[in-house]
Amino acid sequence: PAWNPQVPVLPFTLAPGADAPRDWRAAKTSPRQGAYLIYTSGSTGRPKGVAVDRGALANYVHGVLERLDLPDGATSMAMVSTVAADLGHTVLFGALCAGRLLHLVSAERAFDPDRFAEYMSLHQMDVLKIVPSHLQALLNAGQPENVLPRHSLVLGGEATRWPLLDRIAALRPSLRVLNHYGPTETTVGILTQEAAQALRTAATLPVGRPLPNSAVHVLDGNLEPVPHGTAGELYLGGAGLAQGYVGRPGMTAERFVPHPFAMGERLYRSGDRVRLLPDASLEFLGRVDDQVKVRGYRVELQEIARTLLALPGVREAEVVAREGDEGSTRLLGYVVAAAGASVDSEALRAQLLQRLPEYMVPAAIIALEAMPLNANGKLDRKALPEPETLREQAHEAPVGAVEETLAAIWEEVLGVQRIGRQDNFFVLGGDSILSLKVVARARKRGVPLSPRQLFEAGNLSALAAAVAGDDTSKTPADTAIPLLGAAQRALPLPPSYAQLRQWFLWKLDEQSTAYHIAGALKLEGALDEAALRGSFQALVARHEALRTVFRANADGVPEQILRERMELSIPLIDLSGVEPGDRQAQARQQALRVSETPFDLGEGPLLRAALIRLDACEHILVVVMHHIVSDGWSLQLVVDEFVAQYRARVLGEQLQQPALPIQYADYAAWQRQWLEAGERERQLAYWTAQLGGSQPVLQLTTDHPRQAEANYRAARHGIELPPALVQSLQRRAQAHGATLFMALLAGWQALLHRYTGHSELRVGVPIANRHRVETEGVVGLFVNTQVLRGTVQARMSLEQLLTQARDTALAAQAHQDLPFEQLVEALQPERSLGHSPLFQVMFNHQREDYRALAQLPGLTLHSYELGEQAAQFELTLDTAEKPDGSVWASWSY
Repeated sequence: PAWNPQVPVLPFTLAPGADAPRDWRAAKTSPRQGAYLIYTSGSTGRPKGVAVDRGALANYVHGVLERLDLPDGATSMAMVSTVAADLGHTVLFGALCAGRLLHLVSAERAFDPDRFAEYMSLHQMDVLKIVPSHLQALLNAGQPENVLPRHSLVLGGEATRWPLLDRIAALRPSLRVLNHYGPTETTVGILTQEAAQALRTAATLPVGRPLPNSAVHVLDGNLEPVPHGTAGELYLGGAGLAQGYVGRPGMTAERFVPHPFAMGERLYRSGDRVRLLPDASLEFLGRVDDQVKVRGYRVELQEIARTLLALPGVREAEVVAREGDEGSTRLLGYVVAAAGASVDSEALRAQLLQRLPEYMVPAAIIALEAMPLNANGKLDRKALPEPETLREQAHEAPVGAVEETLAAIWEEVLGVQRIGRQDNFFVLGGDSILSLKVVARARKRGVPLSPRQLFEAGNLSALAAAVAGDDTSKTPADTAIPLLGAAQRALPLPPSYAQLRQWFLWKLDEQSTAYHIAGALKLEGALDEAALRGSFQALVARHEALRTVFRANADGVPEQILRERMELSIPLIDLSGVEPGDRQAQARQQALRVSETPFDLGEGPLLRAALIRLDACEHILVVVMHHIVSDGWSLQLVVDEFVAQYRARVLGEQLQQPALPIQYADYAAWQRQWLEAGERERQLAYWTAQLGGSQPVLQLTTDHPRQAEANYRAARHGIELPPALVQSLQRRAQAHGATLFMALLAGWQALLHRYTGHSELRVGVPIANRHRVETEGVVGLFVNTQVLRGTVQARMSLEQLLTQARDTALAAQAHQDLPFEQLVEALQPERSLGHSPLFQVMFNHQREDYRALAQLPGLTLHSYELGEQAAQFELTLDTAEKPDGSVWASWSY
């Protein structure tokens, strides 16, 4: 039926004192006005900008919401693709126009199977739009059923195969699966097919039937209809048709052709081959031209080949697409070098990455002496060799348990035999989708691999070194690493070495707050206080560290005392009666009072929480832990588990949490066993060679003389490094085999040399020290500190600084388990209450946690800054990589 699209106008609230704008509710709108301009592929010098008008977009949203048929209880929709492509517009505009909650899942989380499953489960997602090959890889998560939404799954961007649908049905039988097809030129999509109602006539799920006010025709080369069951080209028309290509009238006329059966109307020539099935649905058969789909993006192979041909030293270039398992597509590039030039495949890929989006860059670029030709003198595409047939004959077998495990996983995922130490995952045909399978399988086999590590490593050997952080030529038996599991709880329980240091620091000043770890959340909405208190009590019951206190035995040696049960009192500080103008200031004072009240390590509890009420619908939750039972990672764990516990209690559900494989006391026992078996001596020998001899104190230029006893009051100053500068710095670092962290470390050392005149500089660097998968979900003090030594001379080059920082950091990674406290004890620096031992300046680099705070039933959570807390070191540089590509750098002192 005819439908008159209306353009919705959202209400808004003026800021106090702002001038009222003209009445834009009365502005005239038309279905022919432009809604957005979108490009069908990456920028190759000849982009095709598709102009979509408001009427076409409104028609699409109306039709697709009708097909989704969401019940009122389905409130959350997830988008995992970039907003710059229309793959995710189904949920982007669907959620906004239907009044649903839209979740924009970060790329980092969307390509991490376990983190994605955790997010989908935590937020109870109802609708997900995703590319089939991406979903297939994500289903390798530890809990694959959590990857799937509760109500509707929309698949699009490439063909959907039946084995994937069978697996989805087994994991979640009640889930509606909708296949969605359509080029950008028809506004997001034009055909849908419900999997449960589809005919199994081919290997892939049919693309379905048109949305309302849309038309489809299967025509031959003469624009005549073909018989049912016969292949033809798909032509599309109706209200969803785009206006055309901006500034490209010739191309618009070529693709948007006059309708052969309706005067004055147009059809879009899709270039897709289809056939009509007996139930009137359409089956996708492939492309008429050389355009392919890669992870849901339309890619023209000749565009990539032209870009490759424009690179220095390339005389001929071709790009082909190869179909892999489960319907995935990988691109392969072939080049012939110009006269007198040689081809460096990795260098060419790096140059392409600067010119094309990642999905358009071939997984491998293969150098040939000449392109293979057929009898007619044309390119023989079938004769182009596969990458695995061109590997060097000299095969260097994997060495050590980590390399052997990773090599076996690569062989499974890539279908390539005899993986060697020098082989590169991406040269062998890997891509970001296949990397998800590698990460998932590695984690299941006890190798804590991350997607970032796989992308950054040059070859198998480098990847194993990055994962193990140790000498990978040794097997676990060689290095005598004992199994980390639940220990026999023989009393007394000794503390870990880090806890021992915290105990002695506390005994020096039991009123000090220098080692408090604090955070706060603002809670807006209807708070269930009973659920909040119950959630924290469940946290205390789950994590032994939160029920631990420390007392000295008869010899004065501290011991861990684990309490079977510990009640956590959460006081309510009610400020609702305070004048509104004074409420925020008093709330901050109260929050600081909670965070700065000293802990008694002998009595506990060493977790403290308080609730500050501003009014009936606004509260501040303050959480504080002593460093002896916690670290920054642990604070995030506490917040995440609180959110999950609270949600379950409010909804009346039973929270299903996997049992913790270990508790912190088990780790402390394991750490002592491993180090006392000889590992301490091995790592101590390295650090003694690095730092032995005199232990200089860095003389910072300050306004006041150094005090005999440290004062922990803090101040902070910060600057932003813009994205363009960060990208330039990363390129310079990568050219010397270094990372951004290493480049920033080198810059920090150079700056310290300039302002102090010292040539030998020692910088403390914290590391999470959770490279064992068993420790990831455990609250406790795992963080360790390394001392990185650098020598800076006035005329050193950038390359020398970067090489030194890189070599120092990599060597330190291989010796990261020696507790800092034991290093201090071995080197015996002059002890003083006025400065920290071994180093006085800290450098802490991290990537900002992209996780958005959860939306709880009836509550919205916001971060709440407590302000400056204690400064543990004389000067600390904190750098954080932001989602927009910038880096925030701040100095606290």
